[in-house]
Amino acid sequence: MARYEGRHSSAPVREPKHASKPQPKPEPKPKDEPKPKAEPKPKPQKTRAEAPVATRTEAAKKKKRRKKLWRAALALYALALLIGSGYGIYRFWHYVDDQQTETDRTEAAENARAAHEKALFQAPQLAFEDWQNALTADYWTDLWYEQSPNDLDRRDAVRAYMSQRFAPDAIRAYKAPEFTQEAPVYVLQNGDETLARVTLAGEELDWAVAGVELLFAGEQSAAVTVPSGCEVLCNGQSLGKEYRREAGTLMDYHALDEVLENPVAWVRYEVDGLLLEPELTAKAPKGFDLVQTGEDGYLLLDKSDTAAYAQRAVEFVQKDLYYFICGARNAAGNMGGALAYLRRGTQAYADIQSTYESIRWTTHHDDIDVSKTYAGDVLRWADNCFSIDVNYDADCTLRGQPQNYADGTMRLYFLREGDGYYLSNFQNL
Repeated sequence: MARYEGRHSSAPVREPKHASKPQPKPEPKPKDEPKPKAEPKPKPQKTRAEAPVATRTEAAKKKKRRKKLWRAALALYALALLIGSGYGIYRFWHYVDDQQTETDRTEAAENARAAHEKALFQAPQLAFEDWQNALTADYWTDLWYEQSPNDLDRRDAVRAYMSQRFAPDAIRAYKAPEFTQEAPVYVLQNGDETLARVTLAGEELDWAVAGVELLFAGEQSAAVTVPSGCEVLCNGQSLGKEYRREAGTLMDYHALDEVLENPVAWVRYEVDGLLLEPELTAKAPKGFDLVQTGEDGYLLLDKSDTAAYAQRAVEFVQKDLYYFICGARNAAGNMGGALAYLRRGTQAYADIQSTYESIRWTTHHDDIDVSKTYAGDVLRWADNCFSIDVNYDADCTLRGQPQNYADGTMRLYFLREGDGYYLSNFQNL
């Protein structure tokens, strides 16, 4: 507070610092003098009344407080504005972030759904490709034997065939015409040839190959006819009864059928549906060999002791040749010499007798030579029948001129009787 100063104080009274000083009065101007032009009056200067020191101090403090309050308010406002702006920015960025997050979430969901749908769509194809990439020649070989009606094809040959037919660089896979997303079906092709049909089963992402069907079949076949008791093999495997068929006789000389009812027990073996061309072979029973007659026929070659019968066959052929070459000279005696080797009632005996009338009037050669006659193959036709092939080369002269009368082979058939055999029939081969 301001200090109180009494009226009677001895201290000089201080004039205010800013108090206005008394101005001197202007001197009167003479009336006769011309009035000078009035100068513009200076604008009065505003003066601040001198305030007491206490008042000034209080005012300064108030001003200072107002400045502080104003600064505080300004700072508070600035702080509030900053906080509000920051919060607004925060809320804005939070809103933007939420929107972006929602957009990302929606986009991710759409991408996930699209990826899932794509995965569902591709699942069968991927399962098929995984299966296809794992294929080997052994797989196709095993499949062939599973689906083939027989297993006569040699495995090594089938595997080589499958390696070529199903080579990875030669095979192309296509969707079958009946393909659907629910029931996928593919076909495998080698060029224009369709080799296999593949079906898949499953759902969602779980798919697998359910079945494989080969679309080609074996088209190779073969057949062979052998005497009963022979074993027939196809590609080294013995053929069972399921491959046996009835067969007629291979004998060309059917007159023997009058003596031997079904003289040979023939058996025909047939195989078909093979992938590769088969190789048929036959094994003879013990004591025999096989001799092939034609493309698909065999006979048994008898290795038993038939030397005595072979000699008898050679002698009969020599007598028969002599009879035919020199019939006009003692035809009856010559014919009798041949008939001596035959049994009355056999077809061979009847055949020789039927030639007498023609022989005795037509042939009368000289210098007969039938020494170049020998026995060849001994063929087993049945358990009670075999034949001996006799080769001959007969020479003679006619009116002094040498002639090669005949050369060829005669097959003689022997039938069992008890423990021995007798000459039953013959034919010229």
